[in-house]
Amino acid sequence: MAMMDWKIIISEYVCPSLGCFIASAVFAAPINDLSKALKLGSLGNLNTVPWSIMTGNCLGWCSYAYCTNDPFVLAANLPGLILSFWLNIGAAKLQYLKQIQNNDTKTIRSNNNNNNNNNDVGFEDENNENNNNNNRNKNNNNNNADADADNIRRRIVNNFNNHINITTNTTTTTASSSSSSSLTSSSQDVLFLRVISIWSIIIVCVGWLGILHGYEQKIIGILVNINLIFFYGAPLQTMKTVFETKSSNSIHTPTVTMNVINAIFWISYGLAKNDIIIYGPNGIGLLLGITQGTLCLIYPSSSSSPSKHIEEEVAFELQPLPYRDDAEPDDQELFTNDRDFVSSTSSSLVLDHSLNDETVIT
Repeated sequence: MAMMDWKIIISEYVCPSLGCFIASAVFAAPINDLSKALKLGSLGNLNTVPWSIMTGNCLGWCSYAYCTNDPFVLAANLPGLILSFWLNIGAAKLQYLKQIQNNDTKTIRSNNNNNNNNNDVGFEDENNENNNNNNRNKNNNNNNADADADNIRRRIVNNFNNHINITTNTTTTTASSSSSSSLTSSSQDVLFLRVISIWSIIIVCVGWLGILHGYEQKIIGILVNINLIFFYGAPLQTMKTVFETKSSNSIHTPTVTMNVINAIFWISYGLAKNDIIIYGPNGIGLLLGITQGTLCLIYPSSSSSPSKHIEEEVAFELQPLPYRDDAEPDDQELFTNDRDFVSSTSSSLVLDHSLNDETVIT
């Protein structure tokens, strides 16, 4: 009799109590990775699909706990429901950030190409005008050749600075307006709202409208089991990628490990309560977790971090500044010869050059 009491205590109280802690650990497993991703500004290889499924899973189990008056099921899933909102919001932020970066890069490159074409014409006209002025100055007053050359150099540099500032401001404004107008939603937002909408309809129909009255527990239990299977098996959607890349980077190992441990405790509790709604899906989850763990052993994940995916590539190309070939050695003048001083392929920069009176460019 005493032995039976200990079995009941362990199976009906100890196992579900430990299951509550393990379930919280399962839901909290992605916190560290998402925190790093938010600091770095990129999701990297993180698979965020289970986070939306996690919202529906926890919401469904909280509803089932209400129907069955089971405090252990409620305590195990309510923290996960709250945490899932933060995970989905964080993933959506990073997906929006990636869209903005992609749109900005495309817009800046497009504007830079257009501006470079305009620069060629503008600098060519400036060069022709400078050549004519230089020839007249040499013929009229050779004694003032050095002063005229300094004025020409200042005018070229000032015009270049003004052009860069105007182009940069125009490019930034255009890129910002283009990015803001093209951002409508992210994949995480769409999936999250779909899951919330489905479960809201289920809860209203079963709990409030009284549809299928008397079968609320079974209906909620069956639907939450379907959702739970998707939650356990969500990383398996990347199985094709795992086989192709020979790497399990897309499978979150800490979550899989905690899922296996969590399933074992809840199977014990479900068997003790003789509730197939509890031990049935957790048994399937245990098999799926073992399968995912096997994939991780067969195809180890390569060492990678989200920081590798957010390195901003800013490439500068320094162009030579040619001189006139027909000028005298003591009176060489600086020409642009339809070339840019500096060109950038991924970011807009405002360049500030200053030329003092005593500075001489040769």
